[in-house]
Amino acid sequence: MDYYESPYSIYSEWICLEHGGRAARRAHRWWIRHGGDPAVITVGEALQQAATLRHPSHILVQEDGKYWRVVRHRFDGAEPPEVEVEQEYEYADDSPLVEEEAPF
Repeated sequence: MDYYESPYSIYSEWICLEHGGRAARRAHRWWIRHGGDPAVITVGEALQQAATLRHPSHILVQEDGKYWRVVRHRFDGAEPPEVEVEQEYEYADDSPLVEEEAPF
């Protein structure tokens, strides 16, 4: 699962439903907390139901070596904040891109 703070800040967590042991237990707890059906066991079943999951309004991340770990989710129903895009990043027009030959 990827959470986007901005196009340059992405926090990921792995949901390992089909692994054994601790990873599977953690994945099933994650699935249920996000509103998933407790009977889901396989990734295929999860993908069929993924659109019905609750989305956290906030996450708490903690630095873990050179990566970040998602350590908490908050589901308060708050709308995500508005994101303003600077003018220089907006598309100037909607004209199609023209493919060119590679120079090599």
